[in-house]
Amino acid sequence: MVSRTGNPNDYGEILTVPEVSALLGISTHAVYRLISEKKIPARKAGKSYLFLKSAILAWLAG
Repeated sequence: MVSRTGNPNDYGEILTVPEVSALLGISTHAVYRLISEKKIPARKAGKSYLFLKSAILAWLAG
C-alpha cells in the first residue's frame, strides 16, 4: 500500500474520499460533511463519491 500525503503529485486525477481526506489533512467525516453541505466539488458514482484532483486544487485556490 502506498502512503499518501498532502502532496498533490502523489495522486492520480480521480480521487476517493480517503484520498481527499489525506490531501486536505482532514478526516473522512469532514469530507462527507463538506459534500453534504455542497461546499466541495464531488460526483456520486454508485454509493461512492469521486473527485477530480484539478477541481479540488481549484477549490482550494478559491
